Amino acid sequence: MVELRNIRKTIRDKWTSVDILNGISLEVPDGQMLAVMGPSGCGKSTLLSVIAGLDRPTGGSVAINGTDIYRLGGRALDRYRCRNIGVVFQNFALVPALTCEENIMLPLLFGAGGGKAGARLGAGGRGAGGKGGRAGGANGAGGGAGADNGSSSAARSGAGGANSAGGANSDGSAASGGYGGYGADGIKELLDLSKAYGLYPRQMSGGEQQRAAIARALAGNPRVLLADEPTGSLDQGNGRRIMELFRKIADSKSRIVIVVTHDSAVAEYCDRTVAMRDGALL
Repeated sequence: MVELRNIRKTIRDKWTSVDILNGISLEVPDGQMLAVMGPSGCGKSTLLSVIAGLDRPTGGSVAINGTDIYRLGGRALDRYRCRNIGVVFQNFALVPALTCEENIMLPLLFGAGGGKAGARLGAGGRGAGGKGGRAGGANGAGGGAGADNGSSSAARSGAGGANSAGGANSDGSAASGGYGGYGADGIKELLDLSKAYGLYPRQMSGGEQQRAAIARALAGNPRVLLADEPTGSLDQGNGRRIMELFRKIADSKSRIVIVVTHDSAVAEYCDRTVAMRDGALL
């Protein structure tokens, strides 16, 4: 279960303060698929980042299966996020210097090797930062995801072992059948990524990048899947396929799926819809 208690997020500078989230409380039980809807700028993406452990709230608590995630230390939170939370970013957040396949394998590498994998990927590279660093923090263990082309060979060499492991359970042990139970080959076919596997993000279409981001989020069989506008760059057929996949994961795996969307057709796949405005639930 995901439990939010009086979540507040305020951004302050020397002269002003802006309230982004205003006392949000919410419970999402296992097996439920929840849609969060509302106008642009109402705080939906910030709420998702708070639940993901990426953006510490000013006040309140986030508990996942009884664990208050913001009471964990930095590295402990990174490990917990890697093993329990998958995030599909609205801007995809693929690492530019890694191929599609290597990007998708990142959570498995971090789950299997922890900080060592992050160190290998970041060695000699640009360090964690921007889209790459954010992706590593959410879908890996928070290591140096900003790799250069030279260090991408580390991701490639580790991919086989991570793939065979199928992800990691919350206790760090190997999980069978990663990628929502489909395995690496199955998810590649399901998301129509076979032709893109060897391409770098700059060589991929927007739809391919979005599908790769979804595959990466599913890699370690997360207990909680958070998706920010997951069908925004997809055609109708692929969008339907993605939502059917999310629905199946919630139903058959007793996972929690939380989707931020403007699309009422996407919300129809969900068990429940909550609306936001001005940083609060209506």
